[in-house]
Amino acid sequence: MKSHILRRFESKLEDMNDQLCYFLFSDVEVNNIFSELTDDVLDSFTTEVFFENEFSKRLHIKIEALPEFRKKAFHTLVSMSVIASVEYLLSFIEEIEEFRAQITPSVHDEIKNKKPEEQLKLKLTNWLGNEPESAIIKTMKYLRLRRNHIAHVREELSDGFRSLIKNDSNQLNTYWSIQPTELNGFDFAKKSYAEFEINEVFALLNLSRICMRETDSAVLSTIAEEEIAHYELPSFLENKKLNGLKIDVKSRKFSAFLQHQYGKKIPCADTVIRTHLKNA
Repeated sequence: MKSHILRRFESKLEDMNDQLCYFLFSDVEVNNIFSELTDDVLDSFTTEVFFENEFSKRLHIKIEALPEFRKKAFHTLVSMSVIASVEYLLSFIEEIEEFRAQITPSVHDEIKNKKPEEQLKLKLTNWLGNEPESAIIKTMKYLRLRRNHIAHVREELSDGFRSLIKNDSNQLNTYWSIQPTELNGFDFAKKSYAEFEINEVFALLNLSRICMRETDSAVLSTIAEEEIAHYELPSFLENKKLNGLKIDVKSRKFSAFLQHQYGKKIPCADTVIRTHLKNA
């Protein structure tokens, strides 16, 4: 089972992955053009060599400086991509917690912690009856601190980030090495973040995606399917196209609606809608 919230955020990550692939594809083609430039134009400006390009005036640098600008462009793009992917992860956590609170409210919904992954851990521990996988929570912490390191333009690792790398990187490397997720040799123990490697960026995006999936699965496991059906029924019945339809048709459509929303057939759908319409 998968929530519609997860599908929405996964779609954003997939778009980001595709755009990153497009940039890398374009970057190779651009580099092919740069490699054909002869030494006699290295001292010329972009406006002179690429005069048909409307953005050459905005850039207006010497040709010999283009390779360094190309390199910086890559690191700027991937830095923004990492920041955005972690923001998606943190927003997803917030929304899935709120989603559960709407369906099956509990006293644990009021648990607050400045660290989103710790708040999630405390809530899941109470909802599940046991602690969630520690490696997933620590991976979320790693991603958040990595995001902070980039967004806050830090030259040195924060104490929290340095402590996590020192104490938990071995566990994280071991955990992810036996998972089916392809991380292309990503190393949680790495301490130098001056530059990104291509495989590293895709690994970070994959980590955000998997953390979302694991969280979604854990949260949904604490909600009864009947509660989900009751929660979704009012919005389903708001569809005016259902007016005048026989109950058998409405039941089939409701079952199809739930299967579309959650990617799984929910057997109690028929009973829930029939009981509701009978008592309405």
